Amino acid sequence: MTSTWQQSKNTQSKSTNNKVFITLLSIIFLLPWPHGGEVIWQYLLFSTCIFSLATIYFIKQFNNTNNPFSALEDLKLPLVLLATWLLFQVLQIIPLPVHLSEIKFLGVEALNLKTTSWQTISIAPNITLLEIIKHTSYVTVFILALSLLTTKKRLITLTKTIFIGSALIALYSLINHYTKGAFDLVSSIPPWTTSWEKAAHGTFSYQNHYASFLTITIPLGYGLIYANIKSSKSNNIGQSHLGKTLDLLMSINGLYLLSLLVMIIALFKTASRGGNSIFVISIAITFFCVLIQQKKPKKEKMKKTVFMMMSMIVISLLVILTGVTDSLTKRLNSQGYNPNGRALMHQSALAIIEQRPLIGTGAGTYPILQHNYKSPLLGNTAMSKRAHNDYLELLANQGIIGFSLLGAATLLLLLRLFRGLKKSRHRNTGSLYGLQVSSFCSVVAILLHSLADFNYHLPVNAVYFYMILALGIKIPQIKK
Repeated sequence: MTSTWQQSKNTQSKSTNNKVFITLLSIIFLLPWPHGGEVIWQYLLFSTCIFSLATIYFIKQFNNTNNPFSALEDLKLPLVLLATWLLFQVLQIIPLPVHLSEIKFLGVEALNLKTTSWQTISIAPNITLLEIIKHTSYVTVFILALSLLTTKKRLITLTKTIFIGSALIALYSLINHYTKGAFDLVSSIPPWTTSWEKAAHGTFSYQNHYASFLTITIPLGYGLIYANIKSSKSNNIGQSHLGKTLDLLMSINGLYLLSLLVMIIALFKTASRGGNSIFVISIAITFFCVLIQQKKPKKEKMKKTVFMMMSMIVISLLVILTGVTDSLTKRLNSQGYNPNGRALMHQSALAIIEQRPLIGTGAGTYPILQHNYKSPLLGNTAMSKRAHNDYLELLANQGIIGFSLLGAATLLLLLRLFRGLKKSRHRNTGSLYGLQVSSFCSVVAILLHSLADFNYHLPVNAVYFYMILALGIKIPQIKK
Protein backbone atom coordinates (compact mmCIF):
# COMPACT_ATOMS: atom_id res chain seq x y z
CA MET A 1 0.00 0.00 0.00
CA THR A 2 2.78 2.40 0.93
CA SER A 3 4.57 1.69 -2.32
CA THR A 4 1.38 2.29 -4.35
CA TRP A 5 0.71 5.53 -2.47
CA GLN A 6 4.27 6.72 -3.07
CA GLN A 7 4.01 5.89 -6.79
CA SER A 8 0.77 7.86 -6.96
CA LYS A 9 2.46 10.82 -5.27
CA ASN A 10 5.40 10.65 -7.68
CA THR A 11 3.02 10.52 -10.67
CA GLN A 12 1.12 13.57 -9.39
CA SER A 13 4.38 15.42 -8.77
CA LYS A 14 5.62 14.65 -12.28
CA SER A 15 2.32 15.80 -13.80
CA THR A 16 2.44 19.06 -11.83
CA ASN A 17 6.05 19.67 -12.85
CA ASN A 18 5.20 19.17 -16.52
CA LYS A 19 2.26 21.59 -16.32
CA VAL A 20 4.38 24.21 -14.54
CA PHE A 21 7.17 23.78 -17.08
CA ILE A 22 4.79 24.15 -20.05
CA THR A 23 3.25 27.26 -18.48
CA LEU A 24 6.70 28.74 -17.89
CA LEU A 25 7.61 28.10 -21.54
CA SER A 26 4.42 29.86 -22.64
CA ILE A 27 5.21 32.91 -20.51
CA ILE A 28 8.80 33.02 -21.79
CA PHE A 29 7.64 32.69 -25.40
CA LEU A 30 5.11 35.55 -25.10
CA LEU A 31 7.26 37.92 -23.00
CA PRO A 32 8.95 39.69 -25.96
CA TRP A 33 5.46 40.67 -27.28
CA PRO A 34 4.97 43.58 -26.94
CA HIS A 35 7.87 45.87 -26.01
CA GLY A 36 9.64 43.11 -24.04
CA GLY A 37 7.81 44.10 -20.84
CA GLU A 38 9.01 47.71 -21.04
CA VAL A 39 5.72 49.25 -19.81
CA ILE A 40 4.89 49.04 -16.08
CA TRP A 41 1.67 47.05 -16.51
CA GLN A 42 3.44 44.57 -18.78
CA TYR A 43 6.17 43.60 -16.35
CA LEU A 44 3.77 43.69 -13.39
CA LEU A 45 1.58 41.20 -15.26
CA PHE A 46 4.65 39.07 -15.98
CA SER A 47 5.74 39.25 -12.32
CA THR A 48 2.27 38.21 -11.14
CA CYS A 49 2.30 35.20 -13.47
CA ILE A 50 5.80 34.14 -12.36
CA PHE A 51 5.09 34.53 -8.63
CA SER A 52 1.83 32.58 -8.97
CA LEU A 53 3.53 29.82 -10.94
CA ALA A 54 6.40 29.54 -8.44
CA THR A 55 3.96 29.44 -5.51
CA ILE A 56 1.96 26.62 -7.10
CA TYR A 57 5.12 24.66 -7.90
CA PHE A 58 6.74 24.89 -4.45
CA ILE A 59 3.48 24.22 -2.55
CA LYS A 60 2.87 21.10 -4.66
CA GLN A 61 6.43 19.95 -4.09
CA PHE A 62 6.13 20.32 -0.32
CA ASN A 63 2.78 18.50 -0.32
CA ASN A 64 4.36 15.61 -2.21
CA THR A 65 7.10 15.39 0.45
CA ASN A 66 9.74 16.29 -2.15
CA ASN A 67 12.56 18.68 -1.45
CA PRO A 68 12.03 21.45 -4.05
CA PHE A 69 15.41 22.97 -3.26
CA SER A 70 17.53 19.86 -3.84
CA ALA A 71 18.49 21.16 -7.30
CA LEU A 72 19.86 24.35 -5.74
CA GLU A 73 22.30 22.87 -3.21
CA ASP A 74 25.35 23.42 -5.44
CA LEU A 75 24.52 27.11 -5.82
CA LYS A 76 24.03 28.11 -2.19
CA LEU A 77 26.54 30.97 -2.15
CA PRO A 78 25.41 32.83 -5.31
CA LEU A 79 21.74 32.35 -4.38
CA VAL A 80 22.37 33.67 -0.86
CA LEU A 81 24.12 36.68 -2.41
CA LEU A 82 21.15 37.28 -4.73
CA ALA A 83 18.74 37.01 -1.79
CA THR A 84 20.86 39.46 0.22
CA TRP A 85 20.86 41.80 -2.78
CA LEU A 86 17.05 41.79 -2.78
CA LEU A 87 16.93 42.34 0.98
CA PHE A 88 19.28 45.31 0.65
CA GLN A 89 16.83 46.90 -1.80
CA VAL A 90 14.02 46.29 0.70
CA LEU A 91 16.14 48.08 3.31
CA GLN A 92 16.27 51.07 0.96
CA ILE A 93 12.50 51.64 1.31
CA ILE A 94 12.24 51.05 5.08
CA PRO A 95 12.14 54.33 7.09
CA LEU A 96 15.25 54.61 9.26
CA PRO A 97 16.14 57.05 12.06
CA VAL A 98 17.47 60.32 10.67
CA HIS A 99 20.81 60.05 12.46
CA LEU A 100 21.46 56.78 10.61
CA SER A 101 20.78 58.49 7.29
CA GLU A 102 23.21 61.30 8.06
CA ILE A 103 26.25 59.22 9.00
CA LYS A 104 29.11 60.39 6.78
CA PHE A 105 30.37 56.82 6.51
CA LEU A 106 27.35 56.05 4.32
CA GLY A 107 28.23 58.86 1.95
CA VAL A 108 24.90 60.63 2.37
CA GLU A 109 24.76 64.41 2.58
CA ALA A 110 22.98 66.00 5.51
CA LEU A 111 19.27 66.27 4.74
CA ASN A 112 16.86 69.02 5.73
CA LEU A 113 14.64 66.85 7.91
CA LYS A 114 13.64 69.10 10.81
CA THR A 115 10.02 67.95 10.71
CA THR A 116 10.62 64.22 10.84
CA SER A 117 12.90 61.78 12.59
CA TRP A 118 12.62 58.99 10.00
CA GLN A 119 13.82 58.78 6.41
CA THR A 120 14.22 56.11 3.72
CA ILE A 121 17.52 55.56 1.90
CA SER A 122 15.65 55.66 -1.41
CA ILE A 123 14.71 59.13 -2.60
CA ALA A 124 11.57 57.61 -4.21
CA PRO A 125 10.41 54.51 -2.26
CA ASN A 126 7.44 53.88 -4.57
CA ILE A 127 9.75 53.59 -7.62
CA THR A 128 12.19 51.41 -5.68
CA LEU A 129 9.30 49.12 -4.70
CA LEU A 130 8.46 48.56 -8.38
CA GLU A 131 12.12 47.81 -9.05
CA ILE A 132 12.19 45.29 -6.18
CA ILE A 133 9.19 43.49 -7.68
CA LYS A 134 10.95 43.38 -11.05
CA HIS A 135 14.25 42.11 -9.61
CA THR A 136 12.51 39.52 -7.42
CA SER A 137 10.72 38.16 -10.49
CA TYR A 138 14.09 37.72 -12.24
CA VAL A 139 15.55 35.75 -9.34
CA THR A 140 12.33 33.72 -9.09
CA VAL A 141 12.57 32.82 -12.79
CA PHE A 142 16.17 31.75 -12.26
CA ILE A 143 15.30 29.52 -9.28
CA LEU A 144 12.27 28.06 -11.07
CA ALA A 145 14.38 27.24 -14.14
CA LEU A 146 17.08 25.59 -12.00
CA SER A 147 14.41 23.48 -10.28
CA LEU A 148 12.58 22.42 -13.45
CA LEU A 149 15.50 21.77 -15.83
CA THR A 150 16.09 18.24 -14.62
CA THR A 151 16.18 16.33 -17.91
CA LYS A 152 17.91 16.57 -21.27
CA LYS A 153 14.52 16.83 -23.00
CA ARG A 154 13.54 19.88 -20.96
CA LEU A 155 16.86 21.59 -21.66
CA ILE A 156 16.36 21.11 -25.40
CA THR A 157 12.69 22.18 -25.21
CA LEU A 158 13.55 25.41 -23.38
CA THR A 159 16.28 26.19 -25.92
CA LYS A 160 13.91 25.57 -28.84
CA THR A 161 11.26 27.81 -27.27
CA ILE A 162 13.66 30.73 -26.86
CA PHE A 163 15.36 30.27 -30.24
CA ILE A 164 12.20 29.76 -32.33
CA GLY A 165 10.47 32.68 -30.62
CA SER A 166 13.43 34.92 -31.41
CA ALA A 167 13.56 33.68 -35.03
CA LEU A 168 9.87 34.57 -35.53
CA ILE A 169 10.47 38.07 -34.18
CA ALA A 170 13.50 38.40 -36.50
CA LEU A 171 11.33 37.42 -39.48
CA TYR A 172 8.67 39.94 -38.39
CA SER A 173 11.42 42.54 -38.07
CA LEU A 174 12.82 41.97 -41.57
CA ILE A 175 9.37 42.00 -43.18
CA ASN A 176 8.68 45.41 -41.64
CA HIS A 177 12.15 46.68 -42.50
CA TYR A 178 11.73 45.92 -46.20
CA THR A 179 8.05 47.05 -46.34
CA LYS A 180 8.69 50.22 -44.29
CA GLY A 181 6.50 49.06 -41.42
CA ALA A 182 3.50 47.87 -43.46
CA PHE A 183 2.88 45.02 -41.01
CA ASP A 184 3.88 46.83 -37.80
CA LEU A 185 1.88 45.44 -34.86
CA VAL A 186 3.85 47.01 -32.00
CA SER A 187 4.41 50.76 -32.06
CA SER A 188 7.59 52.10 -30.47
CA ILE A 189 7.39 54.10 -27.25
CA PRO A 190 9.04 57.56 -27.46
CA PRO A 191 11.82 58.61 -27.50
CA TRP A 192 12.65 55.41 -29.40
CA THR A 193 10.84 56.18 -32.65
CA THR A 194 13.37 55.25 -35.34
CA SER A 195 11.65 54.40 -38.64
CA TRP A 196 11.64 50.79 -39.81
CA GLU A 197 13.66 51.53 -42.96
CA LYS A 198 16.46 53.08 -40.90
CA ALA A 199 16.70 50.35 -38.24
CA ALA A 200 14.89 47.14 -37.40
CA HIS A 201 13.75 46.95 -33.77
CA GLY A 202 11.64 43.80 -33.62
CA THR A 203 8.82 44.01 -31.07
CA PHE A 204 10.82 46.43 -28.91
CA SER A 205 11.04 50.23 -28.91
CA TYR A 206 14.84 50.62 -28.80
CA GLN A 207 16.88 48.90 -31.53
CA ASN A 208 19.90 48.43 -29.24
CA HIS A 209 17.73 46.40 -26.84
CA TYR A 210 16.66 44.30 -29.80
CA ALA A 211 20.27 43.86 -30.92
CA SER A 212 21.18 42.59 -27.44
CA PHE A 213 18.17 40.26 -27.51
CA LEU A 214 19.48 38.76 -30.76
CA THR A 215 23.06 38.41 -29.48
CA ILE A 216 21.86 36.22 -26.59
CA THR A 217 19.47 34.07 -28.69
CA ILE A 218 21.45 33.55 -31.91
CA PRO A 219 24.14 31.33 -30.27
CA LEU A 220 21.43 28.90 -29.12
CA GLY A 221 20.88 27.87 -32.74
CA TYR A 222 24.43 26.55 -32.87
CA GLY A 223 23.77 24.51 -29.74
CA LEU A 224 20.63 22.95 -31.24
CA ILE A 225 22.41 22.05 -34.49
CA TYR A 226 25.33 20.54 -32.55
CA ALA A 227 22.93 18.44 -30.44
CA ASN A 228 21.15 17.09 -33.53
CA ILE A 229 24.41 16.27 -35.33
CA LYS A 230 25.79 14.42 -32.31
CA SER A 231 22.52 12.53 -31.80
CA SER A 232 22.42 11.35 -35.42
CA LYS A 233 26.17 10.78 -35.81
CA SER A 234 25.84 7.00 -35.61
CA ASN A 235 23.44 7.02 -38.58
CA ASN A 236 25.94 8.84 -40.81
CA ILE A 237 28.79 6.35 -40.49
CA GLY A 238 30.15 5.52 -43.93
CA GLN A 239 28.36 8.38 -45.66
CA SER A 240 30.20 10.72 -48.01
CA HIS A 241 30.68 14.39 -47.13
CA LEU A 242 28.04 15.28 -49.73
CA GLY A 243 25.57 12.87 -48.16
CA LYS A 244 26.19 14.30 -44.70
CA THR A 245 25.76 17.85 -46.03
CA LEU A 246 22.46 16.94 -47.71
CA ASP A 247 21.24 15.28 -44.51
CA LEU A 248 22.15 18.43 -42.61
CA LEU A 249 20.24 20.72 -44.98
CA MET A 250 17.20 18.47 -45.37
CA SER A 251 16.74 17.80 -41.65
CA ILE A 252 15.48 20.13 -38.91
CA ASN A 253 19.00 21.54 -38.88
CA GLY A 254 18.29 23.11 -42.26
CA LEU A 255 15.46 25.06 -40.66
CA TYR A 256 17.77 26.10 -37.81
CA LEU A 257 20.39 27.29 -40.32
CA LEU A 258 17.75 29.32 -42.17
CA SER A 259 16.58 30.80 -38.86
CA LEU A 260 20.16 31.73 -37.98
CA LEU A 261 20.55 33.48 -41.32
CA VAL A 262 17.34 35.49 -40.75
CA MET A 263 18.40 36.41 -37.21
CA ILE A 264 21.91 37.49 -38.21
CA ILE A 265 20.55 39.67 -41.03
CA ALA A 266 18.07 41.17 -38.52
CA LEU A 267 21.00 41.93 -36.20
CA PHE A 268 22.74 43.83 -39.02
CA LYS A 269 19.51 45.69 -39.78
CA THR A 270 19.30 47.02 -36.22
CA ALA A 271 22.26 49.26 -37.18
CA SER A 272 23.48 48.77 -33.62
CA ARG A 273 27.23 49.37 -33.61
CA GLY A 274 27.69 47.99 -30.12
CA GLY A 275 25.39 45.00 -30.64
CA ASN A 276 27.12 43.83 -33.82
CA SER A 277 30.62 44.45 -32.47
CA ILE A 278 29.90 42.70 -29.18
CA PHE A 279 28.42 39.73 -31.04
CA VAL A 280 31.73 39.16 -32.84
CA ILE A 281 33.80 39.84 -29.71
CA SER A 282 31.73 37.42 -27.60
CA ILE A 283 32.25 34.66 -30.19
CA ALA A 284 36.01 35.28 -30.10
CA ILE A 285 36.10 35.29 -26.28
CA THR A 286 34.08 32.07 -26.15
CA PHE A 287 36.39 30.43 -28.67
CA PHE A 288 39.50 31.24 -26.61
CA CYS A 289 37.82 30.13 -23.36
CA VAL A 290 36.95 26.79 -24.97
CA LEU A 291 40.58 26.41 -26.09
CA ILE A 292 41.79 27.13 -22.55
CA GLN A 293 39.53 24.43 -21.11
CA GLN A 294 40.55 21.81 -23.68
CA LYS A 295 43.71 19.78 -23.14
CA LYS A 296 45.19 20.09 -26.62
CA PRO A 297 48.77 20.65 -27.88
CA LYS A 298 49.76 24.29 -28.38
CA LYS A 299 50.30 23.76 -32.11
CA GLU A 300 46.76 22.46 -32.54
CA LYS A 301 45.38 25.39 -30.55
CA MET A 302 47.35 27.81 -32.72
CA LYS A 303 46.02 26.19 -35.91
CA LYS A 304 42.45 26.50 -34.64
CA THR A 305 43.02 30.13 -33.72
CA VAL A 306 44.38 30.99 -37.18
CA PHE A 307 41.54 29.07 -38.85
CA MET A 308 38.94 30.86 -36.72
CA MET A 309 40.38 34.31 -37.50
CA MET A 310 40.56 33.59 -41.24
CA SER A 311 37.00 32.24 -41.23
CA MET A 312 35.68 35.37 -39.52
CA ILE A 313 37.49 37.60 -42.02
CA VAL A 314 36.09 35.64 -45.00
CA ILE A 315 32.56 35.64 -43.57
CA SER A 316 32.76 39.37 -42.84
CA LEU A 317 33.85 40.11 -46.41
CA LEU A 318 31.04 37.95 -47.85
CA VAL A 319 28.48 39.65 -45.62
CA ILE A 320 29.65 43.15 -46.60
CA LEU A 321 29.68 42.29 -50.32
CA THR A 322 26.08 40.96 -50.22
CA GLY A 323 24.84 44.36 -49.01
CA VAL A 324 22.83 43.10 -46.01
CA THR A 325 24.84 45.39 -43.74
CA ASP A 326 23.80 48.60 -45.53
CA SER A 327 21.98 50.05 -42.48
CA LEU A 328 24.94 49.37 -40.20
CA THR A 329 27.50 50.52 -42.79
CA LYS A 330 25.71 53.85 -43.32
CA ARG A 331 25.63 54.52 -39.60
CA LEU A 332 29.30 53.64 -39.17
CA ASN A 333 30.24 55.86 -42.12
CA SER A 334 28.32 58.81 -40.67
CA GLN A 335 29.06 58.35 -36.95
CA GLY A 336 31.90 55.85 -36.63
CA TYR A 337 32.07 54.74 -33.01
CA ASN A 338 31.17 58.17 -31.64
CA PRO A 339 29.63 57.60 -28.20
CA ASN A 340 26.60 59.84 -28.99
CA GLY A 341 26.64 61.61 -25.64
CA ARG A 342 27.30 58.45 -23.65
CA ALA A 343 30.41 59.97 -22.09
CA LEU A 344 28.28 62.83 -20.73
CA MET A 345 25.67 60.37 -19.43
CA HIS A 346 28.41 58.42 -17.69
CA GLN A 347 29.57 61.64 -16.04
CA SER A 348 26.04 62.17 -14.68
CA ALA A 349 26.11 58.71 -13.14
CA LEU A 350 29.56 59.27 -11.65
CA ALA A 351 28.40 62.53 -10.05
CA ILE A 352 25.52 60.69 -8.33
CA ILE A 353 27.85 57.90 -7.22
CA GLU A 354 30.15 60.47 -5.67
CA GLN A 355 27.27 61.76 -3.53
CA ARG A 356 26.17 58.35 -2.23
CA PRO A 357 28.97 55.86 -2.90
CA LEU A 358 28.02 53.18 -0.39
CA ILE A 359 24.22 52.84 -0.37
CA GLY A 360 23.05 54.64 -3.51
CA THR A 361 19.90 56.67 -4.08
CA GLY A 362 17.49 53.75 -4.29
CA ALA A 363 16.89 51.05 -6.89
CA GLY A 364 15.30 52.49 -10.05
CA THR A 365 15.70 56.14 -9.05
CA TYR A 366 18.32 57.18 -11.62
CA PRO A 367 15.81 58.44 -14.26
CA ILE A 368 14.17 60.89 -11.83
CA LEU A 369 17.48 62.12 -10.38
CA GLN A 370 19.82 62.40 -13.37
CA HIS A 371 18.48 65.79 -14.56
CA ASN A 372 20.04 67.42 -11.47
CA TYR A 373 23.48 66.19 -12.47
CA LYS A 374 23.55 65.95 -16.27
CA SER A 375 25.47 68.29 -18.55
CA PRO A 376 23.51 71.07 -20.30
CA LEU A 377 24.93 69.67 -23.54
CA LEU A 378 22.53 66.72 -23.24
CA GLY A 379 19.55 69.04 -23.49
CA ASN A 380 16.06 67.80 -22.61
CA THR A 381 16.22 64.53 -24.51
CA ALA A 382 14.59 61.60 -22.74
CA MET A 383 17.45 59.36 -23.90
CA SER A 384 19.61 60.70 -21.07
CA LYS A 385 17.22 59.23 -18.48
CA ARG A 386 19.46 56.18 -18.53
CA ALA A 387 23.22 56.08 -17.92
CA HIS A 388 23.70 53.81 -20.97
CA ASN A 389 25.94 51.68 -18.76
CA ASP A 390 24.18 49.17 -16.52
CA TYR A 391 27.12 48.97 -14.12
CA LEU A 392 27.35 52.71 -13.50
CA GLU A 393 23.58 52.97 -13.09
CA LEU A 394 23.61 50.08 -10.63
CA LEU A 395 26.33 51.83 -8.61
CA ALA A 396 24.33 55.07 -8.63
CA ASN A 397 21.11 53.35 -7.54
CA GLN A 398 22.43 50.79 -5.06
CA GLY A 399 25.91 51.95 -4.18
CA ILE A 400 28.92 49.75 -3.55
CA ILE A 401 26.86 47.41 -1.34
CA GLY A 402 24.22 46.53 -3.95
CA PHE A 403 26.77 46.47 -6.78
CA SER A 404 29.08 44.12 -4.87
CA LEU A 405 26.30 41.68 -3.93
CA LEU A 406 24.94 41.34 -7.46
CA GLY A 407 28.42 41.45 -9.01
CA ALA A 408 29.79 38.69 -6.77
CA ALA A 409 26.78 36.44 -7.47
CA THR A 410 27.08 37.00 -11.23
CA LEU A 411 30.82 36.30 -11.26
CA LEU A 412 30.34 33.04 -9.35
CA LEU A 413 27.66 31.91 -11.79
CA LEU A 414 29.79 32.92 -14.78
CA LEU A 415 32.65 30.88 -13.32
CA ARG A 416 30.33 27.85 -13.25
CA LEU A 417 29.62 28.36 -16.94
CA PHE A 418 33.34 28.69 -17.69
CA ARG A 419 34.13 25.43 -15.89
CA GLY A 420 31.35 23.77 -17.89
CA LEU A 421 33.27 24.46 -21.11
CA LYS A 422 35.47 21.49 -20.30
CA LYS A 423 34.07 18.98 -22.78
CA SER A 424 32.06 16.19 -21.19
CA ARG A 425 32.67 12.62 -22.31
CA HIS A 426 29.41 11.44 -20.76
CA ARG A 427 27.22 10.13 -23.57
CA ASN A 428 24.10 11.68 -22.07
CA THR A 429 25.49 15.23 -21.92
CA GLY A 430 28.04 15.07 -24.76
CA SER A 431 25.45 16.17 -27.34
CA LEU A 432 24.61 19.16 -25.14
CA TYR A 433 28.14 20.54 -25.23
CA GLY A 434 27.16 22.91 -28.04
CA LEU A 435 24.44 24.34 -25.80
CA GLN A 436 26.98 24.71 -23.01
CA VAL A 437 29.23 26.76 -25.29
CA SER A 438 26.36 28.81 -26.72
CA SER A 439 24.99 29.67 -23.25
CA PHE A 440 28.43 30.95 -22.22
CA CYS A 441 28.62 33.03 -25.43
CA SER A 442 25.15 34.51 -24.82
CA VAL A 443 25.90 35.47 -21.22
CA VAL A 444 29.25 37.05 -22.16
CA ALA A 445 27.57 39.02 -24.98
CA ILE A 446 24.97 40.74 -22.79
CA LEU A 447 27.46 41.38 -19.98
CA LEU A 448 29.77 43.18 -22.44
CA HIS A 449 26.99 45.05 -24.23
CA SER A 450 25.76 46.39 -20.88
CA LEU A 451 28.94 48.49 -20.68
CA ALA A 452 27.41 50.78 -23.32
CA ASP A 453 23.66 50.29 -22.80
CA PHE A 454 20.95 49.48 -20.27
CA ASN A 455 19.92 45.97 -21.30
CA TYR A 456 18.90 44.76 -17.85
CA HIS A 457 16.27 47.48 -17.63
CA LEU A 458 14.30 45.70 -20.35
CA PRO A 459 12.60 42.76 -18.57
CA VAL A 460 12.81 40.31 -21.47
CA ASN A 461 16.60 40.68 -21.77
CA ALA A 462 17.07 40.23 -18.01
CA VAL A 463 14.73 37.21 -17.89
CA TYR A 464 16.36 35.55 -20.92
CA PHE A 465 19.77 36.20 -19.36
CA TYR A 466 18.79 34.26 -16.23
CA MET A 467 17.06 31.50 -18.22
CA ILE A 468 20.13 30.94 -20.42
CA LEU A 469 22.37 31.15 -17.35
CA ALA A 470 20.29 28.40 -15.68
CA LEU A 471 20.46 26.37 -18.91
CA GLY A 472 24.27 26.45 -18.98
CA ILE A 473 24.60 25.66 -15.28
CA LYS A 474 22.26 22.65 -15.42
CA ILE A 475 23.78 20.89 -18.43
CA PRO A 476 26.77 19.32 -16.56
CA GLN A 477 24.38 18.19 -13.79
CA ILE A 478 22.07 16.15 -16.03
CA LYS A 479 22.29 12.46 -15.21
CA LYS A 480 21.75 9.59 -17.55
